[in-house]
Amino acid sequence: MKESQKKMLREWLELWRKSDGIYVRFLKRWDLSLNEYFVLRWLYENPEGMEPAQLAEAAAVQRQLVTSILREFESRKLTCRQDHPTDLRRRVILLTEAGREFAGTVTQAVDELDLKALSTFSEEEQVLLMKFSQKFYEGLCRAL
Repeated sequence: MKESQKKMLREWLELWRKSDGIYVRFLKRWDLSLNEYFVLRWLYENPEGMEPAQLAEAAAVQRQLVTSILREFESRKLTCRQDHPTDLRRRVILLTEAGREFAGTVTQAVDELDLKALSTFSEEEQVLLMKFSQKFYEGLCRAL
């Protein structure tokens, strides 16, 4: 590996770490981790509910961690479990009314944070950012 590649990778990793750190600090005001936010967001965007395995897949979080997150959400009265409509062996996770209100508040705040950051780019740059981010993601998938 060339020295210039090593330098670029170090810089990339540092930017990734710093970006994650901003979200972690921002979400602390609601006592949420980044993974908890991802699960909460998926539940908010799927009001019909989701099964734990679906949540793990969608939020890219390990199933065991989703179980722990859901236990925490239930203790905070943010979610509830219901029987699956066609298979009583399965459970569907739904936001409670309080959970829906909470998730709406958090989601709106994160969206506003993201939009403020994106506003530093022109519309053309935003399109390119999305295009390059997608290309990087696809490259990671192929590299696995």
